Amino acid sequence: MSVQNIHKKFSVQSVGDEESRVGRRSIVKENEVAYAEIPTEVVPEDIEAEEEEENELQLFDDEQKSLPPMSNWFNKLASYTGGIEPTVDETKQLREKQVQAQPKKQLGTLLGVFLPCCQNILGLILFVRCGWITGVAGAFQSFLIVLMCCSCTMLTALSMSAIATNGKVPAGGSYFMISRSIGPEFGGAVGLLFYLGTTIASAMYLVGAVEVFLKYICPQASLFGDITSDAALFNNTRIYGTILLLMVMCCVLLGIKFVSRFAAIGLVAVICSVICVYLGVFVATPERSPQ
Repeated sequence: MSVQNIHKKFSVQSVGDEESRVGRRSIVKENEVAYAEIPTEVVPEDIEAEEEEENELQLFDDEQKSLPPMSNWFNKLASYTGGIEPTVDETKQLREKQVQAQPKKQLGTLLGVFLPCCQNILGLILFVRCGWITGVAGAFQSFLIVLMCCSCTMLTALSMSAIATNGKVPAGGSYFMISRSIGPEFGGAVGLLFYLGTTIASAMYLVGAVEVFLKYICPQASLFGDITSDAALFNNTRIYGTILLLMVMCCVLLGIKFVSRFAAIGLVAVICSVICVYLGVFVATPERSPQ
């Protein structure tokens, strides 16, 4: 193959002004042949056709990008009702069922708020140690102690009221409300203090209950001799305190509802004790008073 034939095959021929093009071929005037350089411009190709050719083997990727996930299809199939809209009566029945299905409040204001607060206020310190504190520290210093305790209680009650009235408070108790309001950092610190205070108070109430039972109600129930000695009192406190702790633990394991119901019985006993205190002021005589 000659050089001219090669140039004719792979180059573009032009004849100046007298040139007509038919498709990609050129008709050159006779005896006037000019060899042109190979063009450097690239003719743009059909981009869409190329993409279709490239994506012929990538149908899975395209479907993943365009189609929704399979979980949406399963949810639609699960909630499919046949394309029939409910009537007005059926809609009313569904709404009534939803209202009836809402959980009812287990504890009201009386059993859930007032009774626990009264039980915490009328505690062991008021019955067993209040007179002892007054006799040792004096009336003025005892009044200062009571004033400090009331101030702490009042500030806590005002703070809790501000948090509780700021919005709808879900179930979960005081720790849940504090941790959701002031954040997990401060809420965790307050919750830890609340746990330690409740634990120490429980131990104090158990020891006080055993002391009152052995000293004033039934001294004959002592397992280690005379109750007036400290060693006998400590050993009896360990035995009876463990028994009371197991009883309280079983009561708590039955649920908060049972604890609240049982708390009403305890409150009746506390009220009877307060009444007995006032009756003792008028009934007590020097002969019957403890030495």
